[in-house]
Amino acid sequence: MIADIHETIKNLLFEHAGFSRSDVDIDFEIPNRSWIGTLTRPTINFFLYDLEEDTKNRGSLDNAYFQERGEKSNIAKSRPRRMNLKYQVMAISQDTRDQHELLWRVLAVLMKFSTIPDNVLPKSITDLGMSVNSRVSQPDDGPRPNEFWNALEVPPRPSLLYVLTAPLDLDLITQEPLVLTRTLRAFDMQYPIRDEVRGLRRTIGGIVKRNGAVLTGVTIWLEGSAAAGSVSDQNGRFVLESVPEGAVALRLVEQGGVPVRVVLQIPSNDYDIHLEQQNVLEVQPRKSK
Repeated sequence: MIADIHETIKNLLFEHAGFSRSDVDIDFEIPNRSWIGTLTRPTINFFLYDLEEDTKNRGSLDNAYFQERGEKSNIAKSRPRRMNLKYQVMAISQDTRDQHELLWRVLAVLMKFSTIPDNVLPKSITDLGMSVNSRVSQPDDGPRPNEFWNALEVPPRPSLLYVLTAPLDLDLITQEPLVLTRTLRAFDMQYPIRDEVRGLRRTIGGIVKRNGAVLTGVTIWLEGSAAAGSVSDQNGRFVLESVPEGAVALRLVEQGGVPVRVVLQIPSNDYDIHLEQQNVLEVQPRKSK
């Protein structure tokens, strides 16, 4: 669900803040010094630093929804909970003026939409029938600035605090399969193990989507690899093993479709694949001589 919420934030800003996916990145990584050093484009960073339940409205707002679900299914349902996701939001660019302009536009959009519009919400959230609310928070609600920047080992920069309140379906969370990123470190036993271990590979998992809708039956494999790939299941989920770090090219084929090429950065905050984005290139079949 958190990955869906992050996709919602991206959709909201790209639709209303006046910048495109080809010019600005929106990321959710820990904004420490090493990560900032890898950036090549202006980036808006939403750092999720805390989660807590919104206990003020427990019961009153969700009771009707809870009763409706129970009556329709005749199955005992857990009462949904509302969770506050707290973000430290900052703009990162080599040009200070660009940072200020980006942050100002983000601030205007976040303050405008205290309720997230349904058209930018993924189906997994709209199906719950509950609103997603948000607010730009006060400094006292967040971490102390000096401690925050010192912990990340980066110079202070302008930032804002953002709280997004989203529903947590307790029944759904127990049914969804868990896909985690795993790291395999390979080395030669004849030589001593060093900090700079070569051959770092990961197992990654994500969801294949187009315009917010999950895609099933999509075959995915590493470009140039003979290893077995993966096929997205009924929830659009896929898992790929032994994926190297860096910019990794994947090939995807829908049932009866044309192969496309997608480039993912490993490691990343998530590995969901959005086929409508500009990093997807159609692979032209070779012409026979």
